[in-house]
Amino acid sequence: MKSSVFIVTLLLLSFSYATNAHVETPNNKATLWFEQSDLPLNEKLHVKVLDNGMRVVVIQNVKPKKAISIRMRVGAGSLQETGKQPGLAHFLEHMAFNGSTNVPEGDMIQILERHGLSFGKDSNAETNFKQTVYMLDLPKNDKETLSTALFLMRETASELTLDKDAIARELPVISSEVRERTTLDLRILKDWSSYVLQGANIIDRIPLGTLEGMKEVNQSRLKAFYHNYYTPNHTTLVIAGDVDVQSVFSMVEKQFASWDNKGHDIVPYSKQVMFPTTAEARVFKDSNVTTHVEFNYLEPINRAPDSRAKRVEEFMLYVANQALQYRLETTAFASQGELLSPYVGSYNQFDVVTSNQLSVATKSDQWQAGVNMLESSLRQAVKYGFSKQEIQRQLDKYHTLLKLDAEATKDTLSSSYAAGVVNDINNKAVSTSNEFALSLFESDVLPKDISAYSQIFNKHWSDKHPRIYVMDKPQSKVTAQTVLEAYEDSESTQVKPYAEAEKVQFAYQNFGQPGTAKLIEKTAFGDVTRYRFDNGVYLNVKPTEFESNAVYISVRVGKGKLDLAKKDAPLATLFDSAFIAGGLEAHDINDLRSIFSGRQIGASYYLTDDAIEGHYRVPPQDTLDQLKVAAAFLTHPGYRLSGHALAVQSLKSVYDSYPTTPEGVLGFNVGKVLYQYDPRWEYPKVEVIDKLPLTALKQFVDRSVNQGPIEVSLLGNITQQQAVDYVAQTFGALNIKAQDFVPRPRDDIQLNVGEHYTLYHQGEQNTALASGYFSLPDGRDYKRVVGFAVLRSILQLRVNDAIREKTGKAYSPWVDSSQSPLYKDYGYLSLNSNTTVDNVDIVFDIYRKLIRDIQETGVSNDELKRAVTPMIDGIEQSYENNGFWFGLMYKASSYPENLANEQTFKQLVSAVTAADVQQLAKQIVLKDMITVAVLPKEKEE
Repeated sequence: MKSSVFIVTLLLLSFSYATNAHVETPNNKATLWFEQSDLPLNEKLHVKVLDNGMRVVVIQNVKPKKAISIRMRVGAGSLQETGKQPGLAHFLEHMAFNGSTNVPEGDMIQILERHGLSFGKDSNAETNFKQTVYMLDLPKNDKETLSTALFLMRETASELTLDKDAIARELPVISSEVRERTTLDLRILKDWSSYVLQGANIIDRIPLGTLEGMKEVNQSRLKAFYHNYYTPNHTTLVIAGDVDVQSVFSMVEKQFASWDNKGHDIVPYSKQVMFPTTAEARVFKDSNVTTHVEFNYLEPINRAPDSRAKRVEEFMLYVANQALQYRLETTAFASQGELLSPYVGSYNQFDVVTSNQLSVATKSDQWQAGVNMLESSLRQAVKYGFSKQEIQRQLDKYHTLLKLDAEATKDTLSSSYAAGVVNDINNKAVSTSNEFALSLFESDVLPKDISAYSQIFNKHWSDKHPRIYVMDKPQSKVTAQTVLEAYEDSESTQVKPYAEAEKVQFAYQNFGQPGTAKLIEKTAFGDVTRYRFDNGVYLNVKPTEFESNAVYISVRVGKGKLDLAKKDAPLATLFDSAFIAGGLEAHDINDLRSIFSGRQIGASYYLTDDAIEGHYRVPPQDTLDQLKVAAAFLTHPGYRLSGHALAVQSLKSVYDSYPTTPEGVLGFNVGKVLYQYDPRWEYPKVEVIDKLPLTALKQFVDRSVNQGPIEVSLLGNITQQQAVDYVAQTFGALNIKAQDFVPRPRDDIQLNVGEHYTLYHQGEQNTALASGYFSLPDGRDYKRVVGFAVLRSILQLRVNDAIREKTGKAYSPWVDSSQSPLYKDYGYLSLNSNTTVDNVDIVFDIYRKLIRDIQETGVSNDELKRAVTPMIDGIEQSYENNGFWFGLMYKASSYPENLANEQTFKQLVSAVTAADVQQLAKQIVLKDMITVAVLPKEKEE
């Protein structure tokens, strides 16, 4: 399965550092986490080991400014457990938030919230097989905030009280997490691991744990694990951000120098995978899986120290794998939907074996086609190798990526640096830089003879027997024996050298006489410049310096779903699933892949309420060509039958999988809840889409383009003049007269208040989802919108406390809200919990009570501070983020109030009082709550 460490990350994607790190080695202690290597450690890394053996890594970085990311890695995870059932390490991770020597139970999260950290988003932890990692992302870099964070990390490292009553209170919380994550995907992973990794028994130590394992946890076992493995010599503290390095070292030493615990050594996991001596097969059946075929060719992990030679070989294997995947994708796109989503990769599977893996999805019960494709394509590659063109395509692609990454090193986020170091420590890899990766590629990879890639490929793929894993529906007649017979039949066929189609040139270069843009305004806030071309097309432009190698592009065309009659509602799903797959008049999808191979150009359009939208992120040099592709799809769509067939099969896969979780069922059916059963916001049956020709979209698409409105937005490393010139040549050149935007507000949509909906999922039989929706005003009064956002934040604190911490009814309840600027008097507040079946009505009552309590008794000033501080502290960071600005400016012409509103956000949110929150809560009518219960569908006997 593609769930473990991706080999190529050890070579090139290990995160952004440069050479000659600053390393101190007090008392001759081993400072670094990897064996001696000819790879250079990054100069941004400052590494020190305290006298007690704890390693500290500090990285000075100003993306974002005045922010700090902290990761505390304890080198122990579920593999260090000794119980009959897994879960001890995960349970201990939970207890970090439940009381320590100097922090009473329940106070840690509140302390962090007062310093601007949201629970889950900015403060979290995770456990895996070999490590437990505690994570804090500080929105401020002042001494008090950093000191508080280091104090809390020290409390976690050595001071947990592990009180019996606190353990008992946490049991239902962590049990809710295990239940919530006991999904079809987890069942597949367990089945796959027990087969492909047989002998290693690795899945018996799954970090999540099991319900049985959680029940076995007690105070003595937790304390023993804590004492044995939470020790200085097993711990690394990584601090990346806008800091002074030596000051941070001093603060860490002051906080952690007194920690003295020798503990136990980490004993490496010793169980070995049994390798197959002949081809083997296993079949997994479930009504919600897409038919899927996977070949696994196993080999021992290369445990040699990280080195130049090792990374070069791994990258060459990656290039060869990608060349084979490109072949498989070409076959799949031409298969009329018979074959889908092929994949080729080499993976370190949970540090017990390397799996060279081929996979493909197929039409239901057409697994034989998948077996034939994978077996014959692999044999063809092993026998005849790859052409110069095939390898060069991949080399060009990754050379471009590496150059872009090297140029953009200064844009790397502190959280990425911190996560990268932790990942490298876990894999005993040297933390190298993007600059070094590029130089290694150019000096040691590019000069290689093309034949060397085939040799490397054969070294890892040939002369091995596959473990074949097939998934299909219960009614399928497939068995392990029939799979092996199909494999043997395929082996008996002849293969010929691969013949690649000739590359063609992109046909759409001229869209007419370049248009003329008239300046409308430059916004007072955000420096967004607005233009309108003489054909009616709007253009919004915002140059930024936040990312050196990125231009964000948005195209909004037409009036979206609102322009469809209800009788034509299925066209919305047909458009989203099949429009791009239909290609262009002159090019199918394979042509486009070939034309733009090695470049960051794509095609994407989907329907929103009021527009056809496409969003792209490209290097600056690809901006014009991306706009040409985006314009070509709207003016010369192909409506190809092959695209329709591909889309139908992809839809079937989606329809198969969504019922496996209650969240999937809610997402699939939320349209009927929020849009009064309007069919434009519902998903039709696949059979309806199958019968609709792709050309049924033509009238709608043509009307959207010819009548408009059209709004194009560009943000990033681009000048005003470049943006105007590029759009003038594409959308500004179209021979149209685009109309103005849809008048607002509209009265098309209202909530069905007070309604109850029961939906059914096909997942875990004791799991349910309880979602409650309350009507809110629309979004035209921004002060009121901000006030309700504060109420939402307070309710998030309260559901965490009432539903997670105090009762364990759910692991991660969440609150959401929307106040529409498009529809009159339309908005909602939703409270949601993944819970058990018998708790659904109880949870609905809790929702009402939480809001009623605020209506009747209000909120405390401390609660208000804990809700508002993360909102305020995140604002300055947002202003350095392209994604934030793009979300505001891509509708700068259609929704010009968005920028003006944002200018007042900090002032408005800071001014919200406890009395304001109470008054807003009183506007919510409790009896009008819309209740949605997603319950398990009874299993058929």
